Amino acid sequence: MNDCIRCNSPIPDGVLGNVCRNCIERASFQTYLAYQKQVLKEICAGKGELRLAHLVEQPWHIVLLGDPEHAYCGQKIGSGWKHKHENILSLTRLTMCKLCMETLDRLCVECGALRPQEVSGAAST
Repeated sequence: MNDCIRCNSPIPDGVLGNVCRNCIERASFQTYLAYQKQVLKEICAGKGELRLAHLVEQPWHIVLLGDPEHAYCGQKIGSGWKHKHENILSLTRLTMCKLCMETLDRLCVECGALRPQEVSGAAST
C-alpha cells in the first residue's frame, strides 16, 4: 500500500499513480468551479439561467455547469432530486444553500461579474 503524495492518505494496492481518489476529485471540482467563471458574466447579465436542484424540504443547490452531479457547494446530486432553471434575479425567492450562494458570490467577484444587490441577500432568506 502506498500513501498519497498530496494528503498522505493510504492508496490501496493495484491503484496506479500516487494520488488518492479524494485528491483527484477535489482537483476536478476546483476545475469545474473555475469553468463557471467563463459563463457567469452572461448569467449575471440575464442572458442565461442557473440550474438548481434540491430534495424535498432541503435548500436549493446551484448545479455546476458541465458537472450535473455536483453543486457549487460540493454536494453530490443524485436521482430523485427535483431540478429547475432560474434566472439569477429569481434566487431571492428561493431557499438557497448558503455555501452555494457564498461560492457564487466569490466566483462572481473573481470573474468581475457584478450581481444585482438583491441576489446577495438570498443566502440569508
